[in-house]
Amino acid sequence: MSEIDLYHPLILQHNKDPMNFAKVDEPIIDIEAYNPLCGDQYHLYPIIQNGILQEIKFHGYGCSVSKAASSILTKHLADLDIEKALDLIQEYMDTVNGKQSDVADFQPFSIAKSYPARLPCAVLSWEAIQDKLTSIKGENS
Repeated sequence: MSEIDLYHPLILQHNKDPMNFAKVDEPIIDIEAYNPLCGDQYHLYPIIQNGILQEIKFHGYGCSVSKAASSILTKHLADLDIEKALDLIQEYMDTVNGKQSDVADFQPFSIAKSYPARLPCAVLSWEAIQDKLTSIKGENS
């Protein structure tokens, strides 16, 4: 197995043409996802109204795996309430760590577990938004 296996067509597609990739000038929420070891850095800009993630945009730079993972995040978490979003984030994390998922877009990232140096790339933005949503959920409890 070589690192070339990381570059599934879905990952390459979302790296080249990411969904919801845009800088937001005055975001209400700005979540920083930063990996000091490799330099990947993104800002996630969710719009949350009445406990629903209306939309999520992201901007920044990093490797193809982290950029594609961030793009997939914005695709799948939009229009979910916080609880469902947290459940889906956990499903993504489980998939990256080797479990099967019914979400086809998650499966290409499961290879990252075989490359410990690349695993943080696959989960960077997901962990950042998970932390923020968990915090928001706690504030609203």
